[in-house]
Amino acid sequence: MLFSLTFMSALDNFNCQTLESQKSLAIGQKIPDKAPFTDEIINLYLENQTYGNLILVNKTISDFSCSENENATYKVYVKNTSVIQKFMESNDSLQTYKNETSSGNIEIKGVGLGRQIKLFFAKIALNFIH
Repeated sequence: MLFSLTFMSALDNFNCQTLESQKSLAIGQKIPDKAPFTDEIINLYLENQTYGNLILVNKTISDFSCSENENATYKVYVKNTSVIQKFMESNDSLQTYKNETSSGNIEIKGVGLGRQIKLFFAKIALNFIH
């Protein structure tokens, strides 16, 4: 919860450095089991600008920074900060993800053919969950 509040504060200020200064709160946080990501480097783009990167190891946040990682396995494009706020306020992140991707507010791209294929099948599988 504390990380969520800090994250929202950083988004309101559009300042990744503020978020990065609080990264000790995020390190060790697990992502949902249904998420198709396990060991990944994910570059994040917010409003068409590089926001940073997130490193997952065994579905757990191991690090993030305010730079683009040249070894990214996925690229996540988020249209604006209101999309992030919807996730933070949601009790059903899977449904929020479905809504936001179908409306074009979030786009995920796999880097390389293997990740693109994995993402294709993950999107299909997520439609049958819930």
